[in-house]
Amino acid sequence: MVHLRTLQVRYIDYRTTDSPPILHRKETFVPVDYPLHAKFARLTRQEERWGLYEHPAAIGTRQAWKRLLAEKGVRLTGHRVTRIARAVENAAQRP
Repeated sequence: MVHLRTLQVRYIDYRTTDSPPILHRKETFVPVDYPLHAKFARLTRQEERWGLYEHPAAIGTRQAWKRLLAEKGVRLTGHRVTRIARAVENAAQRP
């Protein structure tokens, strides 16, 4: 991290943390002509429809993101947001 006023540099190694920061809206980090840009943008639109960006400051780490996905009852399957079958629904379907 670089403090822009003082130009002081601080190094952080996230390799050993259980909850490193994560990036959202991947399409904003690549050029428009990048081969996966459309796929990344489609994922962002799905995440927006599911309300996953309502409180962006609260989803910057892996654990916080996983917690929000669980609260919303969804998971990421590749580059798609999918609904998680709830345990109650599963129990009702058992013979």
